[in-house]
Amino acid sequence: MQWSRNLAQRLPKPALGRGRLQVAARRVLMLGGGTATTAEVAQRGDVRRLMGGGRIGPHQYRKIRRALAEIADPIGRAGGMGRPLIWRLKDGNSPSTD
Repeated sequence: MQWSRNLAQRLPKPALGRGRLQVAARRVLMLGGGTATTAEVAQRGDVRRLMGGGRIGPHQYRKIRRALAEIADPIGRAGGMGRPLIWRLKDGNSPSTD
């Protein structure tokens, strides 16, 4: 007898919110008190690339902004070179204060 998956019991979006960049972004935002810049998330999300001597390219920043848009809201711009966005966790993703 061949095994087959019961698709009626499968979750509609089983990996929602569990991507590598979304997990890294959520951790950085929680450690930063709920706010962080795109550059801070990029540095934490691509540690392997940076430690290997690589650079974070524009396509990586695009992926990071897309991941951040799912879990956070942009609240302003930081100063300095490139003026990265400042992000704040959405209400459903905010750190608990139990």
